[in-house]
Amino acid sequence: MKWTWCLVTLAMIGCDDAEELTCEVLADPNFCWNVAVTEANACLADTPAPCEVLPEGTTCLFSDGIRADFAPPLRRGVSLNDTEVVTVTVRRPDFSVCALLRDDRLNDVQLQTASGSALVRPQLNNFEVECPDGTTYQTTAPLDLLSCVDGPQTSQSLPGAFRSGISPYFAIGPTPKAINDVGWVSGVFP
Repeated sequence: MKWTWCLVTLAMIGCDDAEELTCEVLADPNFCWNVAVTEANACLADTPAPCEVLPEGTTCLFSDGIRADFAPPLRRGVSLNDTEVVTVTVRRPDFSVCALLRDDRLNDVQLQTASGSALVRPQLNNFEVECPDGTTYQTTAPLDLLSCVDGPQTSQSLPGAFRSGISPYFAIGPTPKAINDVGWVSGVFP
């Protein structure tokens, strides 16, 4: 019983170390999520979209040799929104990883780039962003942060991921900033 109380106390102390997630933090270009999105976008900055999905559905090839690998495989006629967990790994022509986005609709979003792995836990009453350096930003009122953004205020205005499209087209990417109006990785089935 004594050890349990100690662990609970330590867990509560760890939660108190979180920084407040505010409009100022979200606007800061040095905020870890913004850095990760910028680095992920740089992977595809000069890449002509859309990519073309290969028959097995695990890879979408861009015309310049960059590829996006999907797990689980994409399936024609099945929306990305119907898949609970989607992982997209963007690889350079030499197969080295440029960025990885893992979107678990029920739990978290991970964006891994050269700077490390940034993690978003988008819960309605406790929205957290964990940075590669271990700093955690947190708010208990994430909907209040929607007012930080000029223009349409949607959940895509906050750190996280989006998925869209109707087969044979799709798009997926980190939010709030996408590489273009279509999406970070946008593709089509042949």
